[in-house]
Amino acid sequence: MIHAIKQDRILIIIAGILFFVTIFLGYLSGQLQARISNINNQKEAINLINTPGNIPYDIDNKQNQTREDTRNILSSFYDSWDKQPQTYMTISKNVGTSFFLVLTSPIPITALVGLFKASIIGFDLGVNWGLISGVGVHGYLFPLALPHLLFEVPAIILTTSLTLRAPTILMKRNNVAFKEKIKEIYNHSLKVFPLIIFLFIIAGLIEGLITPILVQRLISLS
Repeated sequence: MIHAIKQDRILIIIAGILFFVTIFLGYLSGQLQARISNINNQKEAINLINTPGNIPYDIDNKQNQTREDTRNILSSFYDSWDKQPQTYMTISKNVGTSFFLVLTSPIPITALVGLFKASIIGFDLGVNWGLISGVGVHGYLFPLALPHLLFEVPAIILTTSLTLRAPTILMKRNNVAFKEKIKEIYNHSLKVFPLIIFLFIIAGLIEGLITPILVQRLISLS
């Protein structure tokens, strides 16, 4: 397993860089959305202040309401979180998706699908982080509320690297038969995939049983 991972270290680095770049881009997008929301609140305040007969508009109260709405959304989501079924569903979905990508990795387009999926996950994470920090809900604590990512992110990156490895094997100009190349792809994947399953299981258990508690703590500190 360790040898197989070492063989993929360049691909793992590429997949990791892509993932964290999309997190950063998502964070900037979330920050921009939060800033636009704040600007709209300020414009609304100016319009109301300049309109005769309107009561004074307190921009601070409006921004406080925005923060409160964000806290309520997070709180209601995790209050309704049915821990055991949700945990099992998350693990099954992640392992199942990863298995499908590895199984279809000899198909060239799968590499693009794997990159796209990792990018979407990274971007979505970044957007949520940017939005939460942008409205003042102690965004710097957001990563601390997601310890499952310590296991889920490596699993995503490893899966992506496996989908990238398949085309590199198929494109080798040698005398190896196509069937042998396919066999090499799957033999290599079988060495790494047990680690991916383990990481997703740990991530799912933490996300289902620990993350909701930490998010509630984050809300209470806001």
